[in-house]
Amino acid sequence: MSNRNRATSILPHRLGSIVAALAFTFSLVACSVTEYELPIKTLSEATTSANSGLIGYSDLAVNEVRKVRREEAAANPVGVRIDQSNCLGDSERCQIVILRNRDDPNPRLLEPEPPIPDILRLMSEIRKYANGLQAIVTADTKARVEKSVDSVNGNLINLASLIGADAKAFGSFATPAGEAVKWIFGAYIDSVKLNALRTATRNADPLITEAVDVFEDAMLAANQITRDSLAEVVSRRHDAYRESPTDANLTNLVNAAQSYEAVLTAKPEQIFQKLAQAHSDLTKALNNDEVSWDRAFASLESVKSDAKKLEGIVSALLAAARTEER
Repeated sequence: MSNRNRATSILPHRLGSIVAALAFTFSLVACSVTEYELPIKTLSEATTSANSGLIGYSDLAVNEVRKVRREEAAANPVGVRIDQSNCLGDSERCQIVILRNRDDPNPRLLEPEPPIPDILRLMSEIRKYANGLQAIVTADTKARVEKSVDSVNGNLINLASLIGADAKAFGSFATPAGEAVKWIFGAYIDSVKLNALRTATRNADPLITEAVDVFEDAMLAANQITRDSLAEVVSRRHDAYRESPTDANLTNLVNAAQSYEAVLTAKPEQIFQKLAQAHSDLTKALNNDEVSWDRAFASLESVKSDAKKLEGIVSALLAAARTEER
């Protein structure tokens, strides 16, 4: 048999093997895409709600502290001062403080600063990271996948800086070889996505785990400020009702108590710990490390539910505060 005839007879067999291999590869990738699409989307939604809820919680804390300090200022106007180091011709700030007494060594700002600025920056980077994973999932070209990964890596470097971890340059993900796959049913793009998600979550997971303590410590401190302020508001409203038991004063007392109850049950400090565990489950599911997709998805759904609850609570409280101020 001539070489030409031999090659012609072998060609169908080789083509059949290549097609079969590509079909098998596609079936594996397609299954993986189906598995990770919804969990990644849920992570993105959960971090978006958590970010919104924390911003609202910070605004709520500022509003409540401001309310108490303005009441103090009205009751004790001689305690209001311009900060000695502020409001001068060469000053960078101009702030008003309130003193508990004439010799108060620790005057407080009449207009309080946001209590958790570092946490808001941290949560913002995690939200951007999760949205970057979602962008990887929805990308329709290799170039867009790689662009999303670059963005994710930048978010992780920022996150490392915020928690005081070593800011390392995260390596680019490897793309699968085999140009033939590139043109078969988009399997090449899907395999690139999966590899990118695996690498990104592995890089992010230790950073998010390390951020738990930073987050919880800051949130517990902020919570105490908010709770002290709300407890004082409830006490004052109670005193006002006892002195003058009118329906208006009773309504004010009930509203204050409901606001305090909502903050006590929201427990925003616990959300990040659950988020870290859910991300760990997602990382392991993506990397085939003894965690099922059902478990990973359930963890993410739980975080999403808690985050949306927090978002709803603070949104309602802020709306009520705005109504009360009118």
